[in-house]
Amino acid sequence: MIKEPNEKHDLHVLTVGQDEPSFQNLNSTLSSDYGFQIRSVQTFTEGFTRMDQEQYDAVILNLDHRPESGWLAYIRLIHLRKPFLPVIALGDDESPAVGMHVISEGGDDYLVKGRIHSGVINRVVRYGIEKKRQNQRSYVVEQKYRLITERSATAICVLSPQETVLYVNPAAEVFFEISLGDVIGKPGREVLPFQDWDAVAAFLAAGEGVTKTLDTFFDKPGSKSSAALRLSSVRLEGDEEIFLFIDQKPVSLKEENERMIRSTKEAQQSELDRIQAEYISAVSHYLKTPLASIRLYLDYLVNGYAGVVTEKQKEYLTTIDETTERLNGQVTRLLNISKIRSQQTKLKMEQTDLAKLLEEESRIFRAQAEHKSLEMTVKTEKVPLLYCDRAHMREVIDNFISNAIKYTPAGKQVVFYSRGAADGVELVFEDTGIGIEPQYIDAIFDPFCDIPKTGIDWVESTGLGLSLTKRIVEMHQGSISIKSQKGQGSVFTVFLPLEKRKAAARRTP
Repeated sequence: MIKEPNEKHDLHVLTVGQDEPSFQNLNSTLSSDYGFQIRSVQTFTEGFTRMDQEQYDAVILNLDHRPESGWLAYIRLIHLRKPFLPVIALGDDESPAVGMHVISEGGDDYLVKGRIHSGVINRVVRYGIEKKRQNQRSYVVEQKYRLITERSATAICVLSPQETVLYVNPAAEVFFEISLGDVIGKPGREVLPFQDWDAVAAFLAAGEGVTKTLDTFFDKPGSKSSAALRLSSVRLEGDEEIFLFIDQKPVSLKEENERMIRSTKEAQQSELDRIQAEYISAVSHYLKTPLASIRLYLDYLVNGYAGVVTEKQKEYLTTIDETTERLNGQVTRLLNISKIRSQQTKLKMEQTDLAKLLEEESRIFRAQAEHKSLEMTVKTEKVPLLYCDRAHMREVIDNFISNAIKYTPAGKQVVFYSRGAADGVELVFEDTGIGIEPQYIDAIFDPFCDIPKTGIDWVESTGLGLSLTKRIVEMHQGSISIKSQKGQGSVFTVFLPLEKRKAAARRTP
């Protein structure tokens, strides 16, 4: 017969039932092999007497299935008198109904004799003891909360440091239209309808003995409206649990009006963004096809398919082709912005060396910098690999390099470099150009932004590049910072966090 390893933790177990040889052998094995301290009695009456006089960790019943034996009532009585005492029943009947009867009356398990060995009984008894101990601890904790909060007219929720709901009093059940059984043990974020849970979580992080208040809102059950709340929290000295007291806060007419105005403005801006994105997308698609046709026929003309072309005519046609190509690029950028703003762009994430990518893109622009007599320096240090959409990141780098060259007067310097940062990678684009006045710094990322440009010859700009760049960086959970001084130049720093390096392809937030 298979034996479990000997466990040295003595358990005091009461066995009740007929003193048949197999039951005697079981008692002996549990005692010698598994450290059980066995007390055996023959009758239910003796069993109750022993349970009243002595402390036991578990009870094992050797069932007699005769109707007059009353074993079901005995299990029920044990459960009523000793609700946290595990009861394991052994019997000869293999019918599932017997096991169901045992469980329904408060027993913990039913095992068929002859089909189990002592090792199984050892495990079942120990599991039953641990389960009942956990139930007892939960019961004691719940009774503690009930004693403190049940009679309070104030809604009170008790949460763990991990924001798990440990208890809600009757006033909270009524206030939030919830029931204790439905929310206990669940994350507060899922079952308590506070609008700004991040603010509530920060509020709950108070130290021992600290009492403070927070004004917030919650969504009324079954309604599209919300109500203002005033929360007070306290963590008693020596306890981990947080008591959250909830009162409906009287809101002044001014506060409610301000909140409604903010909500209306946000909704209007969202709708405006949607309409603008749809309009840009429609216009861009309508322009794409005729532009492609224009370029095709220009190519036919330049190459003489429609007849001999003079040098002067070829010069004019080439200028038209270049202008058409620039227009096509602008339309493409419009489409990209439209897709990003309408959350249609899906990132294709792949492991990327941003330092290497910066070097590759810089080489493309070196001839352009030399044409303006600019000193272009590229410094790259080894940086951690991260996951990003490589094509989109090329677009970000190209836009910053192009702008640096475009807005730096001839004969000056531009510097581009990569470096490691805390929890991320930074790409830095530094120029000695015209700079940006402070009042325009926040506006340069707006679509179609056109700020005054003094100290440099006229340059062509759609006002779309930085808007698109910012969207792409934000899609990667990154950020862009700017330092600029009028007439001295600008430094743009792109930060991309490493914690997103394992992210799969995803849509914009």
